[in-house]
Amino acid sequence: NKPFEHPLQLQLNRFGVHFVEVQVGDSEAHRQSICWLPKPAPVWEGNPFGVCTHFGQFKHKLPETMELIRKMGATWIRDELYWSNVEREKDKFTFPDYYDAYMKTANKFGIKPLIIFNYANRHYDEGLAPHTEEGRKGFVRYCRELIQRYREICNHWEVWNEPNIGFWKPKPNAEDYSLLLQAVYKAVKSIEPQATVVGICTAGTDLNFIEEVLKRSGKFMDAISVHPYRAPRSPEASDFIGEMKRLKELLDKYSLGHLKVWLTEFGYPTHITGGLPQWLSAAYIVRTCLLALTLPFIERLFVYDFQDDGEDPTYNEHNFGLIRFDGSPKVGYAAFNTMVRMLAGKKFSRHVDVGDGAICLVFDGDDSDVWVLWATRGERKINLQVTSKTFTLTDLMGNSKTIRPIGKNLSLTLTDEPIFITD
Repeated sequence: NKPFEHPLQLQLNRFGVHFVEVQVGDSEAHRQSICWLPKPAPVWEGNPFGVCTHFGQFKHKLPETMELIRKMGATWIRDELYWSNVEREKDKFTFPDYYDAYMKTANKFGIKPLIIFNYANRHYDEGLAPHTEEGRKGFVRYCRELIQRYREICNHWEVWNEPNIGFWKPKPNAEDYSLLLQAVYKAVKSIEPQATVVGICTAGTDLNFIEEVLKRSGKFMDAISVHPYRAPRSPEASDFIGEMKRLKELLDKYSLGHLKVWLTEFGYPTHITGGLPQWLSAAYIVRTCLLALTLPFIERLFVYDFQDDGEDPTYNEHNFGLIRFDGSPKVGYAAFNTMVRMLAGKKFSRHVDVGDGAICLVFDGDDSDVWVLWATRGERKINLQVTSKTFTLTDLMGNSKTIRPIGKNLSLTLTDEPIFITD
């Protein structure tokens, strides 16, 4: 009945996430996941991939969590430095040591923070979202304090989170949000003219709310963010591409087509009461990323989220992570790493028509191309006309094998999980 350590030597012959079950005597078996990656993701200029984290809520271990994020391949995090935590007494700003530590640790690992200015403060507007001149001035002062303290680390700022739903209290108000966005934008640019201000940040792609803000404050942002959640539907079945194009049409309507779109939250939870199996969640996340990369107006992608927020297997909010609450890996961790490694330094080039129920995307690089394929409805068999004699097929867990065409015909069986083909 005492804790003890005993080394286990595992014989693994495939990369990816594995599950180890240990039982001592008649005690309850303990199941633990482990992850074997081919290698950490490389550093490459222009990497658009990020993850949402909760360092602002004091949830993650340092430096371990940053190291896991970097090895997986994300070079951005989206997080917070709450107004209520840095101005506990009115007009007096004090920063928790942990806030300084996580920002410095991100910088050490080459991870760029996108920091959200949020939420309300009990000293202003009765603890509601800023909607008076005093409230907006207080919020702007908080923003200035953050910029001045972290300007050497962070140059990307998002104004509030999901103001179109209950995060804007007492109820969503596009006019009040627009006034706050204007005030924050002017303040940020007065201190750091080159800083990026990301605005609107809706839950879902709420075109009605977005339009109301664009009418009033469209010129007071450098990028627009949305959270296109669609679980449990796949990105294809839920018309992800069409939804993003409708957003672009709205931007064009107000002569704001130059604004880049940042997807600052999207994901697929794995809770046992309505979520997806881990492997399908991983597949849908990667497919969403791949489809987003085909749209030139989408610039950044932040998966929600890196780590499960809790341990309740029935609660969706506790099961969005790419790793578990205890830090052990989920299938999404390995899938994310594979995607980043295979796309490193490459840009989307073209679609290849492989028939209904399947998608083929080609990404070009300086040295080689990568073809990414998957089925959108069950299993699909396809044939590609090729000229090379051998190819390497890499699955979503990072396992590679050599495949050969018959003559000029390369036969492939596609499933929900994307595969990567290189020559």
